[in-house]
Amino acid sequence: LSSDIYRYRMLQADMGAWIDADVYCLRPLPDTEYLLGWENDTSINGAVLRMPAQCALLQALCKAAEDPTFIPPWLKRSRKEKLRWRKRLGIAKPVTKMPWGTIGPMLLTHLIAEMELGDQALPIDFLYPLSYGNTNLLFEPGLSLKDITTHRTIAIHLWNSLLRKRPVPARSPLAEIIGAAGGHLE
Repeated sequence: LSSDIYRYRMLQADMGAWIDADVYCLRPLPDTEYLLGWENDTSINGAVLRMPAQCALLQALCKAAEDPTFIPPWLKRSRKEKLRWRKRLGIAKPVTKMPWGTIGPMLLTHLIAEMELGDQALPIDFLYPLSYGNTNLLFEPGLSLKDITTHRTIAIHLWNSLLRKRPVPARSPLAEIIGAAGGHLE
């Protein structure tokens, strides 16, 4: 939640692109007005994000993210009405109690669809060639980065939450990344 608020504020301050710390760039990011990408067929991820500081999309993201009792517009009508009543009664459900991603990927994807900006998002293989569910491929001995990327891949989201406390096998894509970054395996 706080990282979503921070990334939107940073973009609003026109400080450049937001790149999560667990994103490994294979080459320089393109200098485009919008930089965002599909992580799968239905969701846009915010791990790599750039947009104009004054655009309607960013204004809507900031407005929602800074509303402590934000009501997601994609919810079923009955659920939204219940949340509105709770808000009126002063017992609103805080956004911090909403499902993970409510003001992150879910909101971003919803607003992009609503504003018809889907064509601004890069295809999956540009920024998210490795899905959350396929993170194990980073640890697969005998695979290389070329095996899990395409010729169009700019960056790979490493999904840090799935990498913790796991040994990194030699000759795996993750070992290749660590070696390219000047690190070494023990």
